[in-house]
Amino acid sequence: MKKAVILVPIILALLVILFSFWNSQLSNELEEKQQELKELMEHNEALKEEKQNLKEERKMIDKLNQILNRLDWVEKLEVRNMNITKYAPLDPNAEEGMCYSGDRNITASGSRVEVGITAAAGSDLPFGSLIIVPDKGVYKVQDRGGAIGNNDLDLTTHSLDNAQSWGVQEKEVLIIRR
Repeated sequence: MKKAVILVPIILALLVILFSFWNSQLSNELEEKQQELKELMEHNEALKEEKQNLKEERKMIDKLNQILNRLDWVEKLEVRNMNITKYAPLDPNAEEGMCYSGDRNITASGSRVEVGITAAAGSDLPFGSLIIVPDKGVYKVQDRGGAIGNNDLDLTTHSLDNAQSWGVQEKEVLIIRR
C-alpha cells in the first residue's frame, strides 16, 4: 500500500509532465496550422482579386469584340511592338524631305495632316488603319516616310522640339488594319 501511495504522486507528476508536453506540442501545431490557414486565406483573397480582374478584362474584350463585329471594314487586329518616333510637318522650321514632302499640310494618302491623329507607317499598314498607342491615343495611318520601316511608327506633333525630345521609344501598340 505504501508503494502505491508513493507511486500515485509520481504517476500524477509524470502525467502532468506528459500533458504539459503534449499541450505544448499541440499548441505549436495549432500555431503552425493557424499560420498555414492565414497564408491560404491571403492566397485565396489574391485569387479572388485576380479572378475579378480577369472577369473585368473578359468584359472589356467582349465589348471590344462587339464593336469590332460591327466594323465590317476591319480585316485584322494585331498587337505589335513598334519603334515610335514623332515628326512635326506643320512646324515652321520643319525641313522638306525630313518632315514632309511637297505640301506640308497634305499626307501621302492625300488627307490633311491632323496633329495628334495622323501617323506615318510602313507600307505593310494600309492607309486608314488605326493604331492605339498606350498613353498617347488613337492614330490613323495617313502618311509614309522614306526612313519608316514595317515596325516603325511616326506620330505627328506640334513642334520639332517635342519630336526631338521624344526620341525613339519602343511600345506595344494595337493595330486595327483596314
